[in-house]
Amino acid sequence: MRRFGLIGNPISHSKSPQLFAVAYPDEGMSYELIQSDSFDEAVARFKEDFDAVNVTSPYKEMAFRISDNADSVASRIGAANLLVRCNDGIMAYNTDYVAISGILGRTLKRIGSEPSSVSVLVIGCGGAGKSAALAAMDLGMKVTLANRTRAKAEKFCIVNTDVTPAGLSDLPEIAAKSDVIVYALPARLEGLDALPLEGRTIVEAEYGNPCLKDLCGKCGAEYVPGEEWLMGQAVAGFQTMTGKLPDGKAMMALLQQK
Repeated sequence: MRRFGLIGNPISHSKSPQLFAVAYPDEGMSYELIQSDSFDEAVARFKEDFDAVNVTSPYKEMAFRISDNADSVASRIGAANLLVRCNDGIMAYNTDYVAISGILGRTLKRIGSEPSSVSVLVIGCGGAGKSAALAAMDLGMKVTLANRTRAKAEKFCIVNTDVTPAGLSDLPEIAAKSDVIVYALPARLEGLDALPLEGRTIVEAEYGNPCLKDLCGKCGAEYVPGEEWLMGQAVAGFQTMTGKLPDGKAMMALLQQK
């Protein structure tokens, strides 16, 4: 039996095993959670027992660093959310980029604006945040990447010069000038209630414990939930893992269940 899984901490809330089960019914493949507060321990289990693993917070950048080869997107971002065992070592991929590219592309069509006239604020400079910043930049949007440690955002922007770095103290001012806000942190920042969200599109990466959903509901902002991000990266990731197209309709039906 081919074995697949998910590395991260915490991941007990993850819907990935259920998504995999409905994506490949009766295929003789398993998908398991590999939760550990030690990345080295989790990777050792992967190398010993699994064909491929998805990777989530806080291990995406570490996953990229231990890979032997990487696709072009993971290499540009410096983070991976998928590791596949191959004959010549571990191959790293980034399907977060695929997911957020799709979301931002649909957002551009909905608002009917030229990409160069749309400002995007990405909050968080981990693997998900850097994926969002790179995707928005590649689409031709104006991008600001804000992070608690501004130096980390600045390091990313040295290479990706069309992205502007910022610190968290600048968030209210930048948000007021942004059309789209991508919240790519797993936890709630202090001061989120003060951000001007009304009239903007808010995209959130986290689905297990969303931080902005209720705030968007109160002010009427356009909200794109983390389940949409999850769906986008899961379809691309599962297909890369298995070599087989997943049942996307069954996956979406599962996510839409209350």
